[in-house]
Amino acid sequence: MGDTEKAWRHPIHGAMVVMPDGYTMTANQAALKGIKPVPWPNDLARTATPHPHDSKLVVLARGATAERDRAIAAGFTIQESPLPAIETRSAFSVWRSAIMLLPDARERPSATAELLSTQTPRSLTVLAARAFLRGLPTEHSEEETTLTNENDPRAARRAELAASMDGFNRSMGYAPRRSAAAPTRPRLDANAVDQTRLRRMAEIRLNALQMNGSNPQEAKQLKNVLDAHAATGTPLVRIMSQQGIDITKFVPNA
Repeated sequence: MGDTEKAWRHPIHGAMVVMPDGYTMTANQAALKGIKPVPWPNDLARTATPHPHDSKLVVLARGATAERDRAIAAGFTIQESPLPAIETRSAFSVWRSAIMLLPDARERPSATAELLSTQTPRSLTVLAARAFLRGLPTEHSEEETTLTNENDPRAARRAELAASMDGFNRSMGYAPRRSAAAPTRPRLDANAVDQTRLRRMAEIRLNALQMNGSNPQEAKQLKNVLDAHAATGTPLVRIMSQQGIDITKFVPNA
């Protein structure tokens, strides 16, 4: 197998791996998949072109992206006129690589994965993605343990992200994703809701509303509820019920 058919280690971000089709992943993710990257080819021209969505980034071979100043420091020459090979490069791959290289994305890998699977360059710019991710709490790695589906924190985290992105899509005017056959759910027992999880999901929803400036009435109501909870210690379930807020919006998998 020639080097052109292998995964290349990013020439500037050594912790990233660039696949032959331009797909970018972390070195840890590649190792888990059994992929052994090779160094960036020395005989490959060290040239780059301006990024189409972010003036601070440039595009390398295979659609990989890097910060302009770091690329220049690494010996890359910036060609202000895009090469034909770059012009035909998938806009989605370039957009995806740019988001994965954001510091805010590296601190929130699960949120980034959910965002990349639900958005497109047309619906969400790199700058908007950075602002959205910055408004979310940073994620912490968890030790591998034997868990049931019912109490798996990763499943809960995915549900939180799905609810957050659905809210973001609604605020941007996009219809939320619908499952092919949504099962009938039992009536939610509000008293059994995890208060920490409910508060976190409410904060994520509030961040999305404030970022877009949409539905200021809902944003104001959520802020007042969270402020009241922080000041008095009254359970969020009780305050939300008093304010007429539908709790099931924040616990979609309850």
